[in-house]
Amino acid sequence: MDLNLNIFDYNKTGYHGHTQPVINEIIRSGKFNPSDGDWEYLGTGVYFFEDDILQAVRWCKYARKYDQWSVIRAKIKTDKLLDLLDTANFNSFKEFATLLRRKYKRIDGSKKITSKLIFNFLYELEEYDAVRHIFVVGDNPKPVQPTEVTRMQVQLCVRNQDCITDIEEVETDGY
Repeated sequence: MDLNLNIFDYNKTGYHGHTQPVINEIIRSGKFNPSDGDWEYLGTGVYFFEDDILQAVRWCKYARKYDQWSVIRAKIKTDKLLDLLDTANFNSFKEFATLLRRKYKRIDGSKKITSKLIFNFLYELEEYDAVRHIFVVGDNPKPVQPTEVTRMQVQLCVRNQDCITDIEEVETDGY
């Protein structure tokens, strides 16, 4: 399949929250342990909230409910960003995911197709450093009335850690 993906330059600040011991190790080593669970919605990689420290704080406090947490800020720079906010990229991704689901259904109906699997296959076809997408925040998002505006977050999944620089701790739970 010809994906016809647009690859973009990217240079932004990302925020990553985790337990204090994990953050201490990241700062010491300069390296992250990539997320690799089946639930990883942008594939295997290191996840950041783009330009939004409050999303990282909320992630630590409410989504993960960490006892001792910290947030780091990092610069993320690449010329190989797969940006799913781009309509053409989103449409190509949607077509690719649909074809992959159909293929696995024909080959082995028992194989569970996950977001992680789709993005990891995509990466094998079109190597990129990071992928970016926007997500609605919360399980039951309610728009601000009388509008249709809901809280969103821009997330980045970085596959190539060479794109991550200037790592600095910027927020803790105050323990």
